[in-house]
Amino acid sequence: MRLLLWIPLLLCSIGSAWSMAIKLTAAEYPPYCSQKLEGSGIVIDLLRSALDAQGHTLVVDFKPWSRAYKEAQFGLAHGILCLWRSREREHWFYYPKPFLLNKIGFYAHRDKIPAHLDYQKLLIGNVRGYLLPQSLQDMDLNISMVKDDSKLLDMLIRKRIDLAVIEYSVAQYLIRQHHPSEVRQIVWYPPPLEEKFLYVGISRKHPEAEQVFRIVNESLTKLHASERWQQILSSYAELLPPTSRQ
Repeated sequence: MRLLLWIPLLLCSIGSAWSMAIKLTAAEYPPYCSQKLEGSGIVIDLLRSALDAQGHTLVVDFKPWSRAYKEAQFGLAHGILCLWRSREREHWFYYPKPFLLNKIGFYAHRDKIPAHLDYQKLLIGNVRGYLLPQSLQDMDLNISMVKDDSKLLDMLIRKRIDLAVIEYSVAQYLIRQHHPSEVRQIVWYPPPLEEKFLYVGISRKHPEAEQVFRIVNESLTKLHASERWQQILSSYAELLPPTSRQ
């Protein structure tokens, strides 16, 4: 009888050992990570569904980018969401399975689509502090710098610039939020100049880093192989480039 009483307690303790709260920092980066969106954005929606399916929970603490990065970098959180991979960052983070491919390139106004890219004759808009894609960095360009992505699109809508350098889905989100009447006027100018996968970076400095990496990687791998992955992406279809909707 005493043995039978111990069995439920043992099972409960085993179950709780495999249930973990994954605590991540994030900065506003709609439509990928945002407190303003239902589901908190594409990336958070995917990761929360992946962890929930395996019995784990996701806790996201939104902060300004520099603070979010530093707290994750030094292990004050398990990691950070919406991170691009680089050689320098690999010193600080483990990288589980990536989420989506960010496409950075040009947007143009439908009334001013260049017939060809004669950079000497074009005024290109970029956000101050953003690195230009590698293919543009060594070129002698006419650049107009603005304070943020919203201002960049505003300049394009007003035809004050010829091309805007911006991530595909970020532009789609901002146009629909702030300039819905211009959805058909502001168009993507293919091909992308640069493509980068979005990751959750798991802090190497956190004492639970290896365990969290395994949990996140396995959870994302299983979700990606299920129908649920595609269902989530479908709910954001109007914001994603065609090749990312799968």
